[in-house]
Amino acid sequence: MSNIAQDKKEFRSIVLGLKKLNPSWQAPDISTFLQESEKPPLLKRHALIKRISRTLKRGEEIPSSLINAPTEKFQKGIIFWGAISSQGLIPATAPINLTEWLRQQPSNGKGPRMYLTGELYGKFVAEKVAPAIQRAFENTHLQPIFQDDQDSKQRTSFAMTTIESFFDERISPEDGDAKFADVWPIERVWGAIKEKIRGKQFKNEAQRKKEIVKQ
Repeated sequence: MSNIAQDKKEFRSIVLGLKKLNPSWQAPDISTFLQESEKPPLLKRHALIKRISRTLKRGEEIPSSLINAPTEKFQKGIIFWGAISSQGLIPATAPINLTEWLRQQPSNGKGPRMYLTGELYGKFVAEKVAPAIQRAFENTHLQPIFQDDQDSKQRTSFAMTTIESFFDERISPEDGDAKFADVWPIERVWGAIKEKIRGKQFKNEAQRKKEIVKQ
């Protein structure tokens, strides 16, 4: 199969998968989600919406056996936020459950909030991240230098303005190497936790969260 054909197949799979997970979403909603992802499509928004609309219209061509295939055996993922500094892990006791926080955010009548935008990332930094970092440094004379990865959500003007309002110093995503994120100390911490829980079965999300916190 050619790379072009493979890309088309992958795009179709992603679009229809998002529609299945979020039945109320229309082409503009899916376009917004894709454009704010780590690897956004190269198409302009108008062209992207048009392509998504065409893909959705052809969605019924998928065999019903695939549309109705059971998915219970696949566990939903949970996103946690954590950091590491000269003062140790932040937060010190357990990472912040970003997925749980995301579900608590207003959804504008479109069902549960299931994806992170630049605006929500900025709000998350203000409500959860900044206080956690400030607590870690409150008894020191040190000023934390904030650095996050190169995800497009961290580069939105809203997110950057929010971060600048809390931290005097920051390493900009443009100044970092995208590949360098793989060797960050915090990534090694996440990797160790992942290895410890690999293969374990959890009855529900609460049980998985408890195990991660314990690690």
